[in-house]
Amino acid sequence: MDGINSSKSPYRGLWIALLILIIIPVLMSLLLFLAIDKWQYKQPFEVNFWTGVFFGFLIGSCFQTITIIVGLYKGSFKNMIMRVVHFIGNARTSFKLAWMIYKDEVAEQGLVFWVIFPVMSGIYGITIFSLIKVINLLY
Repeated sequence: MDGINSSKSPYRGLWIALLILIIIPVLMSLLLFLAIDKWQYKQPFEVNFWTGVFFGFLIGSCFQTITIIVGLYKGSFKNMIMRVVHFIGNARTSFKLAWMIYKDEVAEQGLVFWVIFPVMSGIYGITIFSLIKVINLLY
């Protein structure tokens, strides 16, 4: 009987997804750094470190790109777009009403996309930064 009126939180499973998005590149960076540092001992530590970070975060970037392609965040992105569309439509009638409805939709559907987006942007950013760092160290 409890399942009839209970609604699931939009944040259910979000923290596990965020943890996976963060752990994969960090763990791969560490493993690749250790492997590179062991067999590329002629290179300076800094080059080996940034090379490991680049390839580890590249793997993480590929993983999260795959999650985007298969539509894992499609629902949360669609909810965000629809909230904006509803807000604009309702604002034509009354800004106060539009704001109240927008707050209700956020409470009901959550802000999952905006929680995931900075983490994903950070992973892509670290990948690009580490590539630039490796290139600068090698040349």
